[in-house]
Amino acid sequence: PGLAFDTDKYFVVCSNILGSCYGSTGPATRKEGDGSEPYGMDFPDVTVQDTVRMQLHMLQDDLKVNSIKCVIGGSFGGMQAVEYAAQAGKR
Repeated sequence: PGLAFDTDKYFVVCSNILGSCYGSTGPATRKEGDGSEPYGMDFPDVTVQDTVRMQLHMLQDDLKVNSIKCVIGGSFGGMQAVEYAAQAGKR
C-alpha cells in the first residue's frame, strides 16, 4: 500500500508460465509414467504469444478484469509487456 504498485488501489497479478523454472512443468520435469527421463526436447515450444494469450484469458475470462493499467517485466517479462500491447486490443 502507498507504493507504485498500490495493492489498496490495484489488483496486482504476477503469473508463472508453463516451462518456467520457477515451479511449473518444464523440460527438466521427469515424464509421467516411469519418471526416469525428463521431457527435454519432447517438451512443447511455448512462445511469448502463447503466454500472453493465456494470461489475457485468465485475467479477462476467469478473473473478470475489465482493464489493464500497466504491464511490466524484465527479460522475457519485457517481451510479454510488448506482446500485451499487440494482443490486448484484439480482445
